[in-house]
Amino acid sequence: MAERGRYKTKHHDSVMEILSESPARCFTVDELCELLNKEGRRIGRTTVYRQLERMAAEGEAMKYISEKGESASYRFGGGGCRLHLHLKCLDCGGLIHLDCSVAEDFSAHLSEHHAFLLDPSKTVIYGHCGCSGESAKKR
Repeated sequence: MAERGRYKTKHHDSVMEILSESPARCFTVDELCELLNKEGRRIGRTTVYRQLERMAAEGEAMKYISEKGESASYRFGGGGCRLHLHLKCLDCGGLIHLDCSVAEDFSAHLSEHHAFLLDPSKTVIYGHCGCSGESAKKR
């Protein structure tokens, strides 16, 4: 049994397995449902959504709102992910951790000179990583 009395179910394990196999990739609920169905694991969309929301609340997954604010995507949480900025590729959907002193300096600058505290766990910079688009989704 997990902390706070919550069991890790087969649904949790199935979703976590897909997220952990592609830790740099962001998935929508629909993409996860499609992958699970292809693997013969029939899990309803609502169940997948609930699992992802729990995982995000517990730090097992990270939740990102789409560029247009229309939907959310989720990726494997991993440790320390909330401490740095992220770069999201608009071509492949990959998410790159930006562990960089310049980014830390920028955050400090915002705080010191603009009285603005940046939340790195919610800060994503969108662009192109130089991948070959669709084929890079599997990284």
